[in-house]
Amino acid sequence: MLHELLYELTRGFAYRHITHPDMRKYTTLLPLVISAVLAALYLGLRMDFKWLGANGVLGGLQTILSTLPGFYFAGLAAVATFGGPGMDKTMPAPTPSIKIRVRGTSVLHPLSRRQFLAYLFSYLVILSFLLCLLLLGISALAPVLPNLIKTFHALPYGDWLWWTLEFVIGSGILFGFSSMIVTTLHGIFFLTERMHQP
Repeated sequence: MLHELLYELTRGFAYRHITHPDMRKYTTLLPLVISAVLAALYLGLRMDFKWLGANGVLGGLQTILSTLPGFYFAGLAAVATFGGPGMDKTMPAPTPSIKIRVRGTSVLHPLSRRQFLAYLFSYLVILSFLLCLLLLGISALAPVLPNLIKTFHALPYGDWLWWTLEFVIGSGILFGFSSMIVTTLHGIFFLTERMHQP
């Protein structure tokens, strides 16, 4: 029962598990490249942004992000109800497919255009929502961060631990944003051009 519950509650990330020769470009390779380029620019140019506070970068990103889950959810609803003769046909070869659970058994299922876009927009809804919550949590912790940094620095290997924590959180946020940008652009291409092709 727990397995089924976890399956249902994590299906928003199923887009990342679609099987197709080109999918890793969109889910992993391009977001990693964008993240690496942005990180290299930030570190190489020694940029020093104000990250937290009223006029901080994270606050501005949070404002933008707070509108995106609703926008993506509207896109998901539109895709789910959109009419059209080609929406429910299986996509041409090489057909994207995904493992789904049918009566407790895992089955490889070929996707239609509607299903592919539904997975894409579901992923964007969940990703933007989680990024928004993460930025909200970081902003909420801003007042106690100086004390937290002092506590870390007082520990053995504290500097290294704090740097690792910053790196993991920063890399996760950067990869999440990069993945959201690439997936959004992929979805726009698919809606405007690819879905109208045979």
